[in-house]
Amino acid sequence: MPILRHCYFLVTDTPMTIGIQGDWGIGKTSLLNMIAAYLKSKNAYGLIWFNTWHYSMFGQEEFLGVAVIKGLLDQIKSQFSIKEENDFFKNANERLGMILKSTRFSAFGLSIGGEEALGKKTSQVESLGYQDISSVMLDFKDNFEKLIQHIIDDITIDGNKIEKVVFFIDDLDRVKPVKALELLESIKNFLDVKDCVFILAVDYEVVQIGMAEKLGKDLQKTSGKSFFDKIIQLPFTMPSTSYKLENYIQVLLKNADSRFNPSKDDLGFYEGVTSVTIGKNPRSIKRVINYISLIRKIEAKGKSESYKGIRDSEDRRKILYSIICMQVAWPEIFAHFVKSPTANTIKSIENWDYLNQIPFIDKLYNRTPNKEQLKSNISAYFDILFDLLDKDDSGQISKAELKPVWGILQMARLTNVKDFRQPIDIFFDNMEINCNKKDKDGTYLKIRDLLKKSKWLTSAKIDYKMSGKRYATIVHNRKQIGSLVTLKTQPFIFRLGIDENMIIDHLSQQFKDELDIENIITIISDDSLTGFGTTLVDMKGLAKIDGKLAIKFLNLLHDFIILT
Repeated sequence: MPILRHCYFLVTDTPMTIGIQGDWGIGKTSLLNMIAAYLKSKNAYGLIWFNTWHYSMFGQEEFLGVAVIKGLLDQIKSQFSIKEENDFFKNANERLGMILKSTRFSAFGLSIGGEEALGKKTSQVESLGYQDISSVMLDFKDNFEKLIQHIIDDITIDGNKIEKVVFFIDDLDRVKPVKALELLESIKNFLDVKDCVFILAVDYEVVQIGMAEKLGKDLQKTSGKSFFDKIIQLPFTMPSTSYKLENYIQVLLKNADSRFNPSKDDLGFYEGVTSVTIGKNPRSIKRVINYISLIRKIEAKGKSESYKGIRDSEDRRKILYSIICMQVAWPEIFAHFVKSPTANTIKSIENWDYLNQIPFIDKLYNRTPNKEQLKSNISAYFDILFDLLDKDDSGQISKAELKPVWGILQMARLTNVKDFRQPIDIFFDNMEINCNKKDKDGTYLKIRDLLKKSKWLTSAKIDYKMSGKRYATIVHNRKQIGSLVTLKTQPFIFRLGIDENMIIDHLSQQFKDELDIENIITIISDDSLTGFGTTLVDMKGLAKIDGKLAIKFLNLLHDFIILT
């Protein structure tokens, strides 16, 4: 990394504040550790490490600015063996103690009442006025500067003089944004002294949110960047866009399970799935790999009887990776998918209207700054998954092609449902049984395939409910609009609860001389026939014409019914 190779702050004027910028989990802490290790090897730098998260965890967040300064002062004392009676340390420590005991600290102002908030009484220390507080903090900064100078002039590391004191402050993005902002300001106001370098792991967006909370959105919009630039003299953004994501994923997969050895072409698949789900965040990728490693170990132990005998393959490993990425990135969508992991669900989720109806989807939307990009990523993911499962490239996913998905869900113990068939699948199973003696020329199976390719099966606007073994009720907007019936004497009957004349009038205008609509749409003549709907769709007649024309008819019929 450039900052590690050059370390410009080694020769720069001080004081200097460097911001290592990047999202949570992108690797800021790792880079801080690399820089610290590099500087330690030079034996010319005093290194102080401070984890903000440790102070914010236990109710000290309200006084984070002073608490961190106090923590840094204590670490200086320990790291450089500063004696308690050292005048500079003693004076700085006493002044800081006065502030802690008598005030409520804020980087943008100091107010009376800190002792009360801390549950302490002012019996030993009188409350300080605002001017007194300012004077005390200026005295603290003066003594802190003298303490640093004492370290530079009088203290050595393995016989080498110390050139600079470098402070590493980590996990600023784990505290409340407004408190992170106050901490940055306190460092700038009271610790920004000669021979000191501060290296901060900080997310720029966290600072901007803190600005908006503290000073209002209007001021943040106009002055946010200027404020950040004033505090951070050298901003360094984590180079996530230059990561070789394929190589990173390959190494992690191999370490998790040696059987993961994807080819160069297959690595492109893993990168594609990763990019649209969890992104390039190393921590999120590691979470996925850790979960996959656990599942693979369970498999290896043979603890799942339902999974014995399933052959491992690159495709199955891809499916496993894809499913876990979905779970880590979008738990709300994953929970919905687990309830109904079918081809229809996969196809439906690509539709943004359907996506908006998924339970708790707003929680997912609220976590992302770009809702439209999120939707695009979700559509891209399910298209990738559909393509992966559609092995024969037929445009449909069969039950056989879905079995690896069900097995992985069962293996991960995410659901105890062993059969994920939908009502329409059950209907078609019953239809095939009735077709055994009545479908010598394959007409009814062709009818089934036509329906599967049409909007009646691919649209998210239609649902099916089994009503006994013989028919499935067609539902739109929670209303019964028709039914599919299967009988031993008639394996497939398509009924609709819409007046046949309305349908004929509309579709006749669409097809003109292409189809004889009046022979395809007729009235039910037998009132005793099971199912719902007075209008009959002659599917046997459609099966005899060109397939594309038949599907066009079914799609236009679907659209008319939905709009009626």
